[in-house]
Formats: sequence, structure tokens, C-alpha cells
Amino acid sequence: MRSAFAGPRAAERGGDGKIRYGWKKNTPFLGPRDEERLIRAGLLKPHEALLQLCDADSGKPVEAHRGSVYWNNYRRRWVMIAVQSMGTSALGEVWYAEADTPLGPWVYGRKIVTHNRYSFYNPKQHPFFDKDKGRVLFFEGTYTNTFSGNTEATPRYEYNQILYKLDLKDQRLNLPVPIYNLTEKGPLACFGTVHELKTKQSVSVSFWALDRPGKGTLAVYAGDNGKLRIGDAGEAAPLFHVLPANSKRPPATTVPLYEFVHEDGQQFAYSTESDWSSRGYKRSAKPICLVWRNPLRLDLPRD
Repeated sequence: MRSAFAGPRAAERGGDGKIRYGWKKNTPFLGPRDEERLIRAGLLKPHEALLQLCDADSGKPVEAHRGSVYWNNYRRRWVMIAVQSMGTSALGEVWYAEADTPLGPWVYGRKIVTHNRYSFYNPKQHPFFDKDKGRVLFFEGTYTNTFSGNTEATPRYEYNQILYKLDLKDQRLNLPVPIYNLTEKGPLACFGTVHELKTKQSVSVSFWALDRPGKGTLAVYAGDNGKLRIGDAGEAAPLFHVLPANSKRPPATTVPLYEFVHEDGQQFAYSTESDWSSRGYKRSAKPICLVWRNPLRLDLPRD
């Protein structure tokens, strides 16, 4: 997928030096390869890129070629379905990803369709056909041996549009979502998903976690003085879901989350950085759980 991006020239930054993303008139869109060119030119740092799609388990990078993005009422997030460029087939691997804004960040995804030695390009969602308030969605693409290197065409199906159905309730589509730092001042002690953010609040991401339970996961709840509690908390709604710290063969994309306790024993802070420090705080000997790494160091636009 090529954009009208003219090439590395400049990247807009605010007075604080942070990169600024936004929708602008008469401005070409920025594709994955455009971001790579900006990084190579030294105009964008790797952790500032919005398009960092990778396999949620292995962390292997996925170059999205072309797809479609729509708001999904069931997930209450933006959903992208895109074909991968030069995956295990030329243009036959289709990926699912979610984001809190139409801009992204697009980080963790799962492969939902594979076409061995065949192409399936320009996948397009059709919200008109959605069922159960978006729980079931439909997408179609062009099924062809063109670009695949396969000289044998599928009889009756060559160069036809194929429609797929996808149930978002499927546990295999349980993806990590951004967990934001909601602490207005002081140490990192208050966290939540995008739905807990205030309109004008900073939207820096601390780490990623699941917003619904999965196989072998643990629920995390907000306790007193900012302490995170893992396990049953009665009728309280969990903040997010994590993996046990002692998980066997966890996804390669997970990292430990550490608890830091103030010397007064009444204040708590949390970070995936083992060397995080703040006056009066001491790190616990062992991590409390596993979360998913945050490859971003930027603030996202919120109107």
C-alpha cells in the first residue's frame, strides 16, 4: 500500500518536543513504510510510531498492507482487519487488531485467516451486516492466485469475492488493550482503560493488559491508597486482567509488573521498569503479575 507521502522532511512536534498526531486537510496519509522512512531519517523515534502491529503471542512484526477500520459497538473500540504484506503467503494472511482511536495505536493483533499459496487482498468490513450489536462482523476480500506465485487457480473461485464471518466473542480474539496512567500527580498508582479517561486527561500508556478474562488469567482490582489487588474482590468490577507472575511459557510479549511500597506502608506505585524509583519507595522482591509490554512513548490525540 503506497501513500502520497513525499518523503522524510519534518515531523510536527509540540513545545515539549513530543510528536503530534492528528487529522489534517490536504495531507497525505502515513503508511507503515512511511513511518520506517521517517525513523531511518532520524525524524521519528521507533517508540513514537503508531503502526507497530505484531503477533500478540510471539511479538513478530506484521506489516499491514491494506485493510479497513471501523468502530465496533461490541468491543467499544476501533477494529482493523488487514492483509499482511509478505507473510507466510504473499498477500493471503489476514489479521485482526483493535485500537482506542482510529489513528491507533495498532500494536497487538491475531491472524484470523490464512490462504496457503493464494492471495486475499483488500479485505473490507461490512458494518451493515453486523449482528448482535457488532459481536458478529463480516468482511470480504478478493481471492485470487495473482501475486501469490501459484500457477494453479481454484476452479470456480478464482478472482472472486469471498465473505467471512467473525465472532468477536471468540477467546482467540482476546487481545491486550492499553492501560493508561490516570494518576493526576504523584507516583503511578491509578490505572484504567480508555473508558475511564476524562476528556482532557493525559493519555500516556503505562502497559497493556486484557479487558476481559481469558484462559489462566487473573482479575486486578483497585484497592485502598492505590494498591492493586489480584483475585476475587466481591462484586467490584475489575480494572483489567493479567497473567500470573509464575506463568509457564507466557507470551513473548509479556513483561513483569512490579509493586513499589512507600516507607510509610500506606502508598503504592506500579511499573514494568524494575529500576523505577521515587523518593521513599522500595520495589517488591518479586513481580505481582505479568502484563503486556508497551512499545509506545507518546501521548495520543483526544478531541
